[in-house]
Amino acid sequence: MGYLRFNQAKLIICFLTLTFLTYYVFQAKCETGKKYVVQLAASKGPIYIPHFSRPHNITDSIIEFKPEFWYHQVAGNFSNYKVASDYAFKIAQNTKLKNVSVRVIGDSQTIQPHKTPGPVLAPVLFEDIVKNSPPSELAVKKTDNINRNKPDLTKEEKDRKKPGNLLAKLLFGNRGTENFRNVLLDFGESNLPRNLQELYAGIVEISLAYPVILIFIVFILFFIFNILLVFLILNYTIRKKNYREKYMKVYGKMYEDIIMSYMFGMCNWDKALLKIKKIKRKTNRRILISILLNFHENLKGEINNIIPEIYVNLGLHNDSFKSAGSIFDYRKIQGIRELTYLYPKGAMGIIPGLINDKNDHVRSEAQTAFIRLNPDNPFRFFDILVKPFTRWTQLSAFHLIRLYQLPVPEFVKYLESKHFNIRNFSLRMITYFQQLENVSDIFKMLDSKAEITRFLTYRAINDLRLYEGKELIKSRFGGETEKNKIEIVKALRNIGITDDLEFLGKIISDGSVSLKIEACRTMYFMNHESRDKILQMNEINNGRLQFYIAHITDPRN
Repeated sequence: MGYLRFNQAKLIICFLTLTFLTYYVFQAKCETGKKYVVQLAASKGPIYIPHFSRPHNITDSIIEFKPEFWYHQVAGNFSNYKVASDYAFKIAQNTKLKNVSVRVIGDSQTIQPHKTPGPVLAPVLFEDIVKNSPPSELAVKKTDNINRNKPDLTKEEKDRKKPGNLLAKLLFGNRGTENFRNVLLDFGESNLPRNLQELYAGIVEISLAYPVILIFIVFILFFIFNILLVFLILNYTIRKKNYREKYMKVYGKMYEDIIMSYMFGMCNWDKALLKIKKIKRKTNRRILISILLNFHENLKGEINNIIPEIYVNLGLHNDSFKSAGSIFDYRKIQGIRELTYLYPKGAMGIIPGLINDKNDHVRSEAQTAFIRLNPDNPFRFFDILVKPFTRWTQLSAFHLIRLYQLPVPEFVKYLESKHFNIRNFSLRMITYFQQLENVSDIFKMLDSKAEITRFLTYRAINDLRLYEGKELIKSRFGGETEKNKIEIVKALRNIGITDDLEFLGKIISDGSVSLKIEACRTMYFMNHESRDKILQMNEINNGRLQFYIAHITDPRN
């Protein structure tokens, strides 16, 4: 069974077809049970019908009724809105009345005639009023055929039986809904061509008669409003962004030229200060700080010492202090970085208070700033550290030591720290910087409960070639994890001797595949005796180690 394929043209045609079918179906249902009359006038009190009809030369029957507060004078009986509209247009032309309009009345809606100086009419149904009317549908005759068997209905019962949109009644009320309908119809009659007035009136009636249609129209209007709102917001943000970029580019170029002129002695400070425009604006001060940070990073030598002077003279350090004390973490980080590079003296006063900040990023920035500002003892903050020393901060600290050639402390003294991440960092630094002092303290780390700490200790013993720790790590092999066992076997490759071949042979015989591969590699590359030993073991085992040996000797591994 093939799939139905639609292109844009087919989808549009299908949508229009469904729309028109829906409209005509609802229109047919809406037309059923509705009658139209033409309202000639409305007054706050009753009027004498003959006195009203003679001056305007109206020969058709006129009925006066009061649905709520006003008295309405109506004429005609129509089942089609277009016919009623044509009749209203004819009346308006012949009589010059200004407020002629079409009103909708259901089959069960009661017209309550009121007493006038003329004949008295009892309450009748609209169906009874138009009984015996001429087939021309242009006049409604008065009748005395009253449905006397039906009891009078209260106003609430009439409202409940009155057809209409429950949603509209809840929103506007009965009177408000009727006024809303009349306003919409009057708008169509006043602003639309006559060939579109019938279509417009039908849409209004359907919308007010069926809640689904009204909700659908409301959603369409809401969707259009959202599109317009999004468009306006996007347009505003794009304009704002472009303006901000242009603003920063213009003032950034101007400030760079002025500061460069001052630093190279082409003008004095007073003259440079006069040229720096709009210095009190927050945006301009941010531009100045970014320029000074850029100069500090790229300019070296004596000229670099002028940058903090400019920073303080312009009072920009006060902005950085405010940022460092902000409730927003990104502002804190921004303030710490600015003070660290442009005002180190001021930064030293706030950095210790942020070493244990609850936010990882703020804490990391404060700790790296402390290392940068304390070259003599960069890791003194370990003594007051309560929060974790994150891996990212460890990498940043290592980078700062190498970048600024900071003196390397003795990391052995930090192996007793209560923070396991400080101990792990110290083991890594001991291994990298080849610190062989107090080796016994390194061996103590094998008693740690953390697997990663023991792993780093085995690696330190291997990389530092601590031969005195060989028997210690062999004794701990049985109780270690798979990862640490592999690290012990790797260490024996560098610190092991011929006496350790029996130990490695047992691993090859009974260990896992990963341990067998690593033990074969250790024996193969330890020395000539060990290599001969593993080849001999391969022959004894009928070539069972052949694949392991091929794997470890492959240069790709």
